[in-house]
Amino acid sequence: MPVFTQSDFSLMFPYLRDSGGNENAILDYSSTPTDYFVQAPEGDVLGVGALFATIEDLGIFRYCNYGAGASLTNGISVQHTDSEGGEIVSFTNGVPITCNGQWISSSYDRTLSEDPAVNNWMTIRWDLGAERLPLVLSYGERLAVTLNDDFTGLVSHRFRAHMAIANYLHRD
Repeated sequence: MPVFTQSDFSLMFPYLRDSGGNENAILDYSSTPTDYFVQAPEGDVLGVGALFATIEDLGIFRYCNYGAGASLTNGISVQHTDSEGGEIVSFTNGVPITCNGQWISSSYDRTLSEDPAVNNWMTIRWDLGAERLPLVLSYGERLAVTLNDDFTGLVSHRFRAHMAIANYLHRD
């Protein structure tokens, strides 16, 4: 693999999407688990520094609920997968996130915006790399958030990746 300089990278902040292109994860995935993901395209290497999850709901966010009131059974898992869909790393260590408190204990930063006049928001920032190095995704590899529960009660539920992309096919 070639050595990259800073000018070889483009910073991106895309939404993770399911295979149909949807970015708002507010459906019932309890019978068919669904991945929201970002995938490294051919010729590029993705360096993912952080995953952001944003939950918008009506009401007060409690530690033991998901959003303001949902009760999840199967929850959410976060993983790095290979081009065949096999798990390389489980960031949730096989234990799904089923409540707000588990996001908080798994990540570093959380912002909660509660205002009785508008919907409430919680944004979670989860650093995925180690020692300030990004999670590196090679061709076909994915950062995937698997939803395996009913999220229809939420107003909005989105995931974004803070990442850099480097194209190495066209280097001298």
